[in-house]
Amino acid sequence: MWSNMWTHSTKTALTIIILVLTLTPASAINVVCSLPDFMPIVKAIGKEKVNVTSIMPAGADPHSFTVTKSTMDSIEDSDLILLVNSKFLHFEEKIKEKYGYKCLDFDDYKKYGAKLDSFPKYNKNPHGYWLKLDNGIAIAKAFTNALSEISPQNKDFFEQNLKVFVSEVENSKRVTREIIRERGLENKSCVAIVPGVCYIIQNMGMNVGDVLLGEELGFASGKNIAEIEHKLRTKYCCIVLPEFMRESKAGEIARQLSMDTGKPIVYVKFVMAGKNDSYAGLHYKNLIRFAELGDFKLKCNQSYELFVALVLLAIIPILLLKMRGGI
Repeated sequence: MWSNMWTHSTKTALTIIILVLTLTPASAINVVCSLPDFMPIVKAIGKEKVNVTSIMPAGADPHSFTVTKSTMDSIEDSDLILLVNSKFLHFEEKIKEKYGYKCLDFDDYKKYGAKLDSFPKYNKNPHGYWLKLDNGIAIAKAFTNALSEISPQNKDFFEQNLKVFVSEVENSKRVTREIIRERGLENKSCVAIVPGVCYIIQNMGMNVGDVLLGEELGFASGKNIAEIEHKLRTKYCCIVLPEFMRESKAGEIARQLSMDTGKPIVYVKFVMAGKNDSYAGLHYKNLIRFAELGDFKLKCNQSYELFVALVLLAIIPILLLKMRGGI
């Protein structure tokens, strides 16, 4: 009798354990990004199946940022680390040396189509390349593949999210072309204060006429500034600066150029993303800033209606992400 009771109890206990294991969701995949701008891509693909953090805080300078021992220790338990380019950012070298086996790096994104474009003073510019919309898609594809290897049972889920992400980005490109053309900004040239905003200008279907400052090149010479001032007065339409640099030396130079030439400054989002932002949504926010430059021959009500439409375009991707449970 005791034997039968023990057998029955054992079977019941095993059944309960199996049910608990079946019903308990698998722990989320821990993903660490070196820069905050990668977090929206991670959330778009992984959604609730990933936990994502950024090593560098939003608004920091990637070239002066350093990682502490506590930071290095804190990412030990991560399942995957997304780097920008360990050959370019010094603080990523340390991370790659210790955790290279679980890192995605620029060479991984290149396999899916990521590339560096050339701009004035910068051949194959590595600054801010992830903001080029096509490069964002390439990063998302590389990340989807890596996630599917870590969690093969969720491969279909990740690939479906990738399709949605690609669709949203492609749609943002189409909307951008229409808005920029309507505002009379297509192929207009801008001055990039730093090389990191070149790809943002390119996304708008506009040209980078010149780059004023750079980490390697330092501050521009007086002669170079005079040449840029002349072109701003005669042909360039605006000055483009990351919003987080507004109060920096670069921001001061931009304001002086604007005062001297009468051309506006466009403040854009760069290394300022949060986990609740969407990749396309950040692009739309930058599009709004550029659209405000547009053809002022438009009637006031047309301009206002366009501005409202752009605001909606910026928030819709975020709302969709929330509805899908991504944030």
